[in-house]
Amino acid sequence: MKKSIKVIGRPVEEVYIIKDIEIDQITLEKWSVECRSDIADAWGTVEGQVTFPNNEDKILEIILKEKISNVKLMAKANVIQTVAKMGGKIVKDIKVERAKKGKKNYLGDIIFFKDAI
Repeated sequence: MKKSIKVIGRPVEEVYIIKDIEIDQITLEKWSVECRSDIADAWGTVEGQVTFPNNEDKILEIILKEKISNVKLMAKANVIQTVAKMGGKIVKDIKVERAKKGKKNYLGDIIFFKDAI
């Protein structure tokens, strides 16, 4: 498994990794991370490098530190299709929704990082 990823964004404290996909469920691993934001600075200015307004988003290296837990959730069909294409990928965040009828929670959406150029 890849232990780090270079992305565009803001520092985060935790991420998820898509671990397993079943017919109607997705298993994710929740990890604590270290974010290094000096990636571009270390290499100096690169021709054609994207600049970000107000420096809100920058190129980050996200390094997995420690596994926190496993998260297993029911998921909508469209989410399962998206996740099936991205198995093993590091995910920025998830949106958990409550079913209109009943008490079960389900995975409503997955938010991916923007890929670094």
